[in-house]
Amino acid sequence: MKKIAKTVKIKKVAKKAVTKKVSSVSSDRGAYWANRKREKNEDKADIGELPPVADPERRARGEADFAYWRAHYCGPRHGDPDSGNHAMMCDRLQSAIESREQWFGIMAPRGEAKSTTIVEAFAWAIASGRKKLAIAYSSSSATTANFVRSFSSLFLDLPAIAEDYPEIIIPLKAKTDTNKQRRVVYQDKTVRMHWASLERGQYWFRFPDIPGNSSCFAHVMSQSIGSKIRGPFYAASDGAVIRPDLVVLDDIQDPAIAKNPDRIDELWGKITKDIAGMSGTAPMPIINSGTPFHTECLMARTMKDYRFSGVTYRSIYQFPKRMDLWDEYHKIWRKAYDDKAAEVGEFDKGKANAHAYEVASAFYRENRAIMDEGMEMSWPGRYEKKYGGISAIENIMREYLIILTPEVFEQEKNCILKATVSEDVEVVTEEIFLSKIDVSLPEFVCPNEASLITFAIDVHKNVLYYEGCAWAEGFDGHVITYGTFPKQTAANWTQRNAGKTPARKYPKIGWKGALLAGLTELVETIMSQKYYRQDGSEVFVKAIIIDNNSGDFKPTVDKFIEESPHRERLLAYKGEWYGNGTQTRTTTEKGGLEWKWDKKDRGRNNIIAFRDYWKSYNLDLWLQARGETACKTMFKGGLQQFRKFFNEITAQKPRMITLKSNQSIRRWPTSEEMKGIDDHFGDVDFMNALAAAVLKIKQKAERVSGRRIKRGNPISFAEVQKERQGQEYDYNQPYADYSRSYGDYDRPYGG
Repeated sequence: MKKIAKTVKIKKVAKKAVTKKVSSVSSDRGAYWANRKREKNEDKADIGELPPVADPERRARGEADFAYWRAHYCGPRHGDPDSGNHAMMCDRLQSAIESREQWFGIMAPRGEAKSTTIVEAFAWAIASGRKKLAIAYSSSSATTANFVRSFSSLFLDLPAIAEDYPEIIIPLKAKTDTNKQRRVVYQDKTVRMHWASLERGQYWFRFPDIPGNSSCFAHVMSQSIGSKIRGPFYAASDGAVIRPDLVVLDDIQDPAIAKNPDRIDELWGKITKDIAGMSGTAPMPIINSGTPFHTECLMARTMKDYRFSGVTYRSIYQFPKRMDLWDEYHKIWRKAYDDKAAEVGEFDKGKANAHAYEVASAFYRENRAIMDEGMEMSWPGRYEKKYGGISAIENIMREYLIILTPEVFEQEKNCILKATVSEDVEVVTEEIFLSKIDVSLPEFVCPNEASLITFAIDVHKNVLYYEGCAWAEGFDGHVITYGTFPKQTAANWTQRNAGKTPARKYPKIGWKGALLAGLTELVETIMSQKYYRQDGSEVFVKAIIIDNNSGDFKPTVDKFIEESPHRERLLAYKGEWYGNGTQTRTTTEKGGLEWKWDKKDRGRNNIIAFRDYWKSYNLDLWLQARGETACKTMFKGGLQQFRKFFNEITAQKPRMITLKSNQSIRRWPTSEEMKGIDDHFGDVDFMNALAAAVLKIKQKAERVSGRRIKRGNPISFAEVQKERQGQEYDYNQPYADYSRSYGDYDRPYGG
């Protein structure tokens, strides 16, 4: 046994020796190949002598003039000829970059290569040696990634830059073409550089530190404005600390931020405090560029602030003189589209679109010379081929009238700020609206105090809007239901592009026949529905008020009211009433506060009313706190469920004026002045209040809010009539332009 054990031990020792010998050989082989690889990499990492600049004159001229540099180095990135805005923006960006210490605001149209031009200005500032640490802030991580890709491609993909900037491109290519981790050597020295490296949420570009070139070890940083802003800096080769010398904020405001005043205040603080203090004592221009959302958004605040030198660019600087012909163009397109859509059905809208544009273009071709007269646009080269029209002017007017609608175009393309209500006019905010939702009352259920129900219907060719409201003494209103006929299933839709229309629901009978059938079915549904209070007792619909103010729809609505079995409960809101300023009625004009029967057509229960009064009175109902008299509430639900309803009842914003009769009124824009903004639920909402007054619901006389407003110089009611009937006020202008006079509004208009 001892002999066997000894033999096994000898074998183990021998095996260990063999293993050690093999390991030694493997180690020598690994060191050999590691040395070979290191020698190979070091050979490839040495970029040798740099070639001369291909065109020194082009480079020198470009570094002195950004517009020239952009045109000759970045040309392959531009699919269309430059616009007039681009030339002005190039001058503006160069003056901003070269300024020692100033803040700049650039408000430019969306979709006109604003961000592309800013990225190119960034590259020019580095390549020309004007800046050593430039920072770009974007709205989100996604837009930051877009900036990084665009900036990187400038130096890696453009041939003219590769020819004239070898000290940048050759080291970058040496690293990026093979191994990003490899060491690059120039004149026996390691070249320090990093390209689009992500470090703690920040993208960094560190240009090659090759001595003698203007961009030697310049830094560019890009990050989201929402992330934490630290004080960036770096140490140069001589030990000097380099702080930021240029900051650009490109579209840092998105729609979600624009709707939130707290976020706007937060970003404004970051710009004016955190970012402004980054440079220490060194000069640092700040450029804030973007497109506006409304008069209180971040860009609007930038343009109004005295510290920012602001400039605004537009897509259309002067509209054609004959806008009436362009309105006719739009009507022709609309009619052709509706007729073709009714013919081919709702599942082939492409044919309807193509047919409508062809018909409208024929009208434009016949009147082109006079329709083009007076037009001044910034970028004809882009619009020559953007759409299918026969000219750039027709294409941009298509975008203005049809594709974007005038309201959207004015904001997105012409940078005209959406007017918000002035401080002197109250509005229904989301918080107020949420406070009006009664979680104890589901849809169709009325409060126990309710004595009757009214419905209102707003008539349009594409869709019928309706709202039901229960009323109690003291003018307490409760919205029990609202909706459209036919019911729309799309998430986002407007009256113009409604997917389901009466004409499609009732095909082959014409739009008037379809409208008549739609009104009949909707009213029958309303009247056949059972409505109950919380205690289980039934409450009835006493009146349905129907919009009968349009000349196109009036004969159809008149016919429906005459033939309806519910005729006695139908009211027709015929139109607005303009009195002598005091709205006093003659002895033959019977009615109520700020409304009267149409004495020419009493048989159809037609009502004429002072629209501004009733819209204001209805606004007061929403502003009144719950528990107080004359308060309006909403059935159970959430803000997302009611989003479209809320947006439409708050779409219109009034302005205050004072009459020479010492009365103060809120002037509301008309549907034409709203320029395509849907506010139809707002119309049925105030029409219900009018119907309740006609049914003699006891009305609270005094205004809900006791807040007093400064009085100004009064104007005559004749001026209001003239303005309303013959002139539009620009709803996109600031309210200061219209605040000629303000007044006490503690009582109703009627005295």
